[in-house]
Amino acid sequence: MRRWFTMPAVVLIAFVPVAAAPAAAQAGPTDPALMVKRQLRAGRGVEIAEISRLTFDKTTVRSRKNSRLQLSPSGPVAFDTTWQEIPDPELKNELESRGDDPSSDQFDPYYLTYVKGRLYISGGSYDRLLPEGKTWMGMALKEIPVDAVTEQTLDVFQPAVLRAVLKDSKGKPVSGGFFYQGTVTYAELYKASKSTYAREFRGLPVSEFGKRKIGWRLWTDGEGLIKRLMTKDTLGRRVMTTQLDTRYTGWGLRVVVTAPPADEVIDRKDLPKDTPGPGRWPASRTR
Repeated sequence: MRRWFTMPAVVLIAFVPVAAAPAAAQAGPTDPALMVKRQLRAGRGVEIAEISRLTFDKTTVRSRKNSRLQLSPSGPVAFDTTWQEIPDPELKNELESRGDDPSSDQFDPYYLTYVKGRLYISGGSYDRLLPEGKTWMGMALKEIPVDAVTEQTLDVFQPAVLRAVLKDSKGKPVSGGFFYQGTVTYAELYKASKSTYAREFRGLPVSEFGKRKIGWRLWTDGEGLIKRLMTKDTLGRRVMTTQLDTRYTGWGLRVVVTAPPADEVIDRKDLPKDTPGPGRWPASRTR
């Protein structure tokens, strides 16, 4: 990665140690929003591993995602993802009480690929729903469904959003980098990116829905690149809580996503209309 010490600075440290010490003491963490912006390059990307935990009343549903996300100067453009729902004991008991098999293929991994305006899904229940010789279902999507990669409401790939999140937080030195924490309201996110967060309000006035807060914790490496983001969001009188733990590795690696072989794909419109989507994957929200 980039080094921030030029040759004149090294010379100054060597010959004027008393003057250099205060400058070093004043040096703080590099702006994470700036570092993310520098990663938005064609053909480059990042690997993401996420565990989500959704609790409603006494029922908890967990899922795990592992992804390669391809970036561009405008943000995410393509991805490969493995997505799997993980039933907690309470959910297993509930399924068994209804006569469902908790070991059925609804908990098998799904594989999702998005490239050039099309989403492809394989695995899970599709192994038995697709006709013989077809292993992928394909469909056209104008917007990249980033929620298939990460369910984080905080869109770290938009520098303006990241700056809004971090505006009242200063990085504290920790082993290997810096740590930030705080809360942010939906109104603040909406102000940072109306096009992204307008759909979150679902017709409710910003003055009402915008008061909701998301608690967050964020870690970066020594150069300011995000390593980990944890958030907690609570909604409703019958409390529904979403907890997300997302880790980012391999910033800047070459990522080129390719579509599955055409002869293995069947289009969604050629399947029965009641063919389901993959479990609870939130396909309705895209960025």
